[in-house]
Amino acid sequence: MYHTCIFCHQSLGRNESIEVFPVGRRLAFDASKGRLWVVCRQCVRWNQTPLEIRWEAIEACERAFTDTRLRFRPTNIGMARMRDGLDLVRIGAPARRGFAAWRYGDQFGRRRRKTILIGTGAVAAMIAVIRARRRRGSGSAGSVGSGGTFRT
Repeated sequence: MYHTCIFCHQSLGRNESIEVFPVGRRLAFDASKGRLWVVCRQCVRWNQTPLEIRWEAIEACERAFTDTRLRFRPTNIGMARMRDGLDLVRIGAPARRGFAAWRYGDQFGRRRRKTILIGTGAVAAMIAVIRARRRRGSGSAGSVGSGGTFRT
């Protein structure tokens, strides 16, 4: 296994997140085609990994990617950052859950904001009605709570 970039000969660094493949600070993988690259931080070139350990490392990257919070996810590429600073770049069609969040996320956000605004407005209107009834009925002995009739 190599530890330096094949293009610029700089160190690729180490990671602690992917135990099967501890080389690199940025890993790119395509699970459907069985490809795994270590991206050099100096020259930003992609170094393809040896075939012997590639499949186990790809499975570990896929598990780690799905367990982390997504940082960026357009159509056919996704990026996630692990706790130790390792960047994972997932190439290929998005998972169903990720695709739905990416495609409909803005609609869900608009619906949530609209619901919060309507709920806040309804609560404010209720408070205004209650205060108005209290002010109106404060000078009399019995007001709203007595069956709808007013006593003076």
